[in-house]
Amino acid sequence: MNILATEKSLKEFEELFQQILSLSKTGCYIIVEGKKDVLSLMKLNVNGRFITIGRGVNQVFRVNLSCKGKAIVLTDFDEKGESLASETEKTLEELGVTIVRDLRKRLRQLISSSDLPKVVEGFSTWYLNKTKRVRGEEN
Repeated sequence: MNILATEKSLKEFEELFQQILSLSKTGCYIIVEGKKDVLSLMKLNVNGRFITIGRGVNQVFRVNLSCKGKAIVLTDFDEKGESLASETEKTLEELGVTIVRDLRKRLRQLISSSDLPKVVEGFSTWYLNKTKRVRGEEN
């Protein structure tokens, strides 16, 4: 990937994560698959109301989402993650939670047009490596 393409994908990624960060500060739930996803997002300065769903959806939400609100579903973007996202979104909507779909859609588009990994746990490493490359700090 050339430097201009890298800069463009970094800019898009930063814009998306700025929106995720803003939503997380308002109390928006951030739904991920596991602890490594949470750690990756925290390395990108995203903190907030994380819910890890692992393999199951229904019980986790019934316990954790007793109040209505907004949620961003950031499961992986592979086949398994997309299926889990679909199931999660459906369950959340049944509980009265508003899904912020636009950010997931835009991340999916960025993944398909760049070398951003399909797994959320890889986002922070990708970002740090690309930032170093653009700054000329690459080894």
